[in-house]
Amino acid sequence: MSKEREQIMRMLTGIMLAVVLVAGCAPSSHQALTRDYADRQQYTVNENYQSVYRRIQANARRCYETGLITAQMQVRSDLYTDIREGVISVVLSGGLGIDTYLGIEVKAIDDDHTRVTVYNALSSWNKAQPVIRRWVENTGNDC
Repeated sequence: MSKEREQIMRMLTGIMLAVVLVAGCAPSSHQALTRDYADRQQYTVNENYQSVYRRIQANARRCYETGLITAQMQVRSDLYTDIREGVISVVLSGGLGIDTYLGIEVKAIDDDHTRVTVYNALSSWNKAQPVIRRWVENTGNDC
């Protein structure tokens, strides 16, 4: 990606974050998000859970991690190989605490099938759902 495009993406992310901050607060943790969300989508793919997890994590970091003046958008992720699942969260971390805007659960159904559940905290993040679906299905890596 060109530097000019990166700058535009960062500017748009900053604008989006400003709108989100004005529009309302999000839950402080992934667990709270799974109980209180604006939208929830679930997808199943014929692929091992670890490769799906890595693809989503890499794209989320590329698309969502950015620094702001007093806060930072972060992608937090944990992979639990013993129970064959992973959790990826997009959070805003700053002086006012942590807001979890996006939560993604990746769970193995069996060795070759994976279920992905995506939660978003605010309706302004509904547009992330089709993007993440493309990541899950490996049909695109756009932001």
